[in-house]
Amino acid sequence: AYVATNHLIASGHRRIGMLNANLESIPAMERLRGFRAAMEEADLPVDPSLIKNSASPRLDGFTRESGYEVMQQFIHLGKKMPSAIFVSSDIQAVGALDALGESGLKCPHDISIVGFDDIELASHLGLTTMRQPMYEMGVLAAEVLLARLEEPKREPVHTMFVPKLVVRKTSESLDSRVLAVSETAA
Repeated sequence: AYVATNHLIASGHRRIGMLNANLESIPAMERLRGFRAAMEEADLPVDPSLIKNSASPRLDGFTRESGYEVMQQFIHLGKKMPSAIFVSSDIQAVGALDALGESGLKCPHDISIVGFDDIELASHLGLTTMRQPMYEMGVLAAEVLLARLEEPKREPVHTMFVPKLVVRKTSESLDSRVLAVSETAA
């Protein structure tokens, strides 16, 4: 979340929102923490009206439907809507993009979006996202489980995986938007 938000800040966005999952979820809390840290480090205000959390208990709000519903809340802000949003999961971003499309807003022209996970669908949608090494995480989980079955008193293993930013079409610098408007007006 920290890296994704910094990408939006580096692209010139200053009014950045967060579309989050249910705060009962540890990943949702951690992603909110990363979002806040990036904003505060850049001396940008963390506007509580631009942080919207899912209330859905289904999959902790990490669903397409949740992304759609929460994006509707952003759309209803009208001119107060942020220029960019960090979305806490790619599946939520799919729903958010659906809501934007239905409202006539275009991504990234009207609003930039960065998701999280890099699910297979993300590349087809051109979604800028944070890639998690899902396969490697699964392999390690299986290895640790097998090792614990063989040796139940074995010490727990703590491994940190670092996600990587994958820039695609849904995030755009504000300079690009200004240039596009200038060229259209000319």
